[in-house]
Amino acid sequence: MNATTAAAAAHVTGRGKPLAFTAQEALPAGASYESHIAQTGCVPTRHNLHDFFNGLMWFSYPRIKAALNARQAAQIDALGIGPTRGSVRDALTLFDENARDVRLRRSVARRCAARLRLAHAVRR
Repeated sequence: MNATTAAAAAHVTGRGKPLAFTAQEALPAGASYESHIAQTGCVPTRHNLHDFFNGLMWFSYPRIKAALNARQAAQIDALGIGPTRGSVRDALTLFDENARDVRLRRSVARRCAARLRLAHAVRR
């Protein structure tokens, strides 16, 4: 996705920067992941399932991801980067990284339940 496409689709960061996915190596040494995203629009990405699902959530729930990014960046602006994230950033990260799992599990559970109902109906 390039910046023009992202802007047209309203995929922006917490500070309104058009979203783009870049290699993890593009994250400058010592830079905060969330601040970097908020300031540049570039989401450092690795080739793994964790980052695949993160990208999927940016496309599926862009306003939620932008709001989470804005709050993370605001906390970093206010408190800086320390040895731990702090309670607010921990809560934001837990929601960000686990809410998608709950959402996916519910979706999978619904499909499984539907298949079971169908299988049960066929057996009658």
